[in-house]
Amino acid sequence: DFSLKKQTFDISRITIKKAVINYKKYTIGTNFRFLSDYFVSADTLKDTAGFSFTVHKIVLKDSRVHYERFPKKIYNHPINYKDLYFTGIYGTFDSLQVDTNCMKVKIRKLRFREQSGWQVQQFGGEVCLRENRLRINDLLLVTQKSNVSADSVILKYHSKDDFFDFTNKVRIN
Repeated sequence: DFSLKKQTFDISRITIKKAVINYKKYTIGTNFRFLSDYFVSADTLKDTAGFSFTVHKIVLKDSRVHYERFPKKIYNHPINYKDLYFTGIYGTFDSLQVDTNCMKVKIRKLRFREQSGWQVQQFGGEVCLRENRLRINDLLLVTQKSNVSADSVILKYHSKDDFFDFTNKVRIN
């Protein structure tokens, strides 16, 4: 369902099989910058109402994501956060809603493997992502060596780049 008058976009279901995303971040931008540039309006007047985007169900099957951040540095850590490669991504995302304030989604049975060997066997929760805060309600995270559950977890940060120095820059409540 799409309505310009109501400023809404509503999709019932999306199934994505064997998707491959190669995301590269450079000091001057990303290889996906052309997408954001395309959707930036030349109109300098701000619309106060905002636009609502909803997808009721997204199913991911056997997908992969490669994230590279340049310039690359070699780290002596088990996971190189400047060269992440996730494979075998499966999961269900219910009630994805994007509006001017927040992106909300309920994640169920998300699983994947990172090239270092680290695996998320199951991740679930109700996620609300804002510019400087990520809240996860009803969190469940199962890896090879851990099983974490919580009623609510809030991650606070100044920018998304803070996640590259997670220990020092991201606060957990």
